[in-house]
Amino acid sequence: MGVLGRCGVRGLVWRAFCRLLGPGGGILTLELGAQRARFYVYSNWVAADLRTFGGEEKLLHCLVSILKPGDVVYDVGAQMGLYSVFLGQAVGAGGQIIAFEPEPHQCERLRGNVALNGLRNVRVCRVALGDCACESELLPSEIGAGHRLAQVAGRGGTGLKVQVVQGDRLVETENLPQPRAVKIDVEGHEYAVLRGLRHTLSNPHCQIVCCEVHPRFLPGGVGPDNILGLLRSCGTRDATSCRAHRISISWHSKSELSCGIPLRIRGAPCAARWNSCGVEYFFGEAN
Repeated sequence: MGVLGRCGVRGLVWRAFCRLLGPGGGILTLELGAQRARFYVYSNWVAADLRTFGGEEKLLHCLVSILKPGDVVYDVGAQMGLYSVFLGQAVGAGGQIIAFEPEPHQCERLRGNVALNGLRNVRVCRVALGDCACESELLPSEIGAGHRLAQVAGRGGTGLKVQVVQGDRLVETENLPQPRAVKIDVEGHEYAVLRGLRHTLSNPHCQIVCCEVHPRFLPGGVGPDNILGLLRSCGTRDATSCRAHRISISWHSKSELSCGIPLRIRGAPCAARWNSCGVEYFFGEAN
């Protein structure tokens, strides 16, 4: 999601803003540290979002910096592939990115950007992850130009019907490699995704979890603390129990984020959460 989207600007205002930026088209090259990647510009909102790294440049740089060649990463809610492409470069030919994106147009853009960068280590799965096998609907996002999964489907809705699969079951049936890192950005569906991946996240090989949380889109009775509790049950711990193999790391402000990631991510325990414009990030890493 872009910066305007994160601050709660509604889709209508976002589209009006994008129209002022001129038409889309062509290819945009982005630099992240020593990495360079190219992305197709399908529309003006895509160009605007890419130029700002969707507001996630620091977080993406942090994740790239701690990955190693040969690592496996699950990108849940991959959208057009911003994370998948840069992470695919970071893990090298011996690593693998498993990118999950259920929206058909975004999925094709994802495949296009992967091919544009010559990556053969990115596997694209056009499927939504959840805690059970069911049918749901993709609805237009209220905070950007993407989509989010409806909490309840099958009641005469007009959203795009998609199949939801239980994450751990998919890992088993498709014989997917165990990830070292999991990134989740699914606009309100994160609790179900985490529940469906509990066995995978509890595997000692899974050392890094980066989950973006949208509190106002969560189902009734579920809040950020429930998600943090679920992460802790999978092995992530706060600073009071940092002897465990995982700790919870996040930040209070963008200024602290920009100067704090490279140092804190290397082992200094912190149990706070970074909350910016109604979006919370939980980040866990093994000691």
